[in-house]
Amino acid sequence: MWITLLGLSLSPALAQDDAEVTEEVAEDDALFFSTTGRWKDGEIDPRVLLDNSAYTIDRNQVLISPLSVDWGVLDNVQVGSNLVLDVLEIYNARAKVTAVQQGPLEASFQATYSSYNLAELVDEIKQAQASIVTLDWRASYVVRPRWSLHGGQSWYLAEVTGDFQLGTLGEALARLFGEDLSDDIAQTLNNTTDTTIFGGANINVRRTVLATDFRFNRRDQLIFVWNALTGANGRVDAGVSTDATQLGENASLGLAARFELPVSEVLTNSLTIAYQANWEHFHLRLGFTPPIGGVDSSTALYNTLTEGFQAYWIF
Repeated sequence: MWITLLGLSLSPALAQDDAEVTEEVAEDDALFFSTTGRWKDGEIDPRVLLDNSAYTIDRNQVLISPLSVDWGVLDNVQVGSNLVLDVLEIYNARAKVTAVQQGPLEASFQATYSSYNLAELVDEIKQAQASIVTLDWRASYVVRPRWSLHGGQSWYLAEVTGDFQLGTLGEALARLFGEDLSDDIAQTLNNTTDTTIFGGANINVRRTVLATDFRFNRRDQLIFVWNALTGANGRVDAGVSTDATQLGENASLGLAARFELPVSEVLTNSLTIAYQANWEHFHLRLGFTPPIGGVDSSTALYNTLTEGFQAYWIF
């Protein structure tokens, strides 16, 4: 019997050989992009955006990226760590739980703990130890099968002890949550960032996140993420002045000062725009945060690296 396809006549044996070749090519593609079977023809997955959303990976799944590894303990619980930071002796662990799963609405809670030596991040810091607890909540709502909205808040609770300046403290913390608050704190304290070494600090930072994603198909996705640092407060303990001329009535030896940067005023805000390609196992995001408005170059770079660019596998 002969099979006629697109004007070509093939024998059953030749047709079978071509089918085997096609299958082999598909298997080779699956090693990296994993587009085997009928995955690409399946329904669009509204839970494909994992960060800045309420969603978690499924039970026994593993997420691997250049920066982190996560494991799905249950269908709504995952734990993980940033391995690169662990290698740099910035030890950290996190857990995320999707506590509400009501149809199109889901909500999650996440806790992250980090402990590290600030001297490893900033050369000017002689000796300082920091621990940060980050608490997050996120809510996600599927408006349409291709369109979802996400929102929530994060609290950074930082405790630092050691020998450092306020300016270097702000620089170190900025590398962990993206914002250098040293100028704002110094202004509130009627001080400068480079005249006083502080013996300790407790800083609470609040961040609001809004995100939306639109899925054109199973693979192509457009993501917008808006971040706003909406408030900070804390206490700093003054050590010794670095300028001997200040050892007069303006000296702050052994004193403690509190500061409050109000929630009502948005300190900084930024928008990240990204395109994400999703295959069955591999996900690639390419985007950027433009340094416009009140966004400085360091914040734009931080958001670009942490939110605008991602590559990860889920198995």
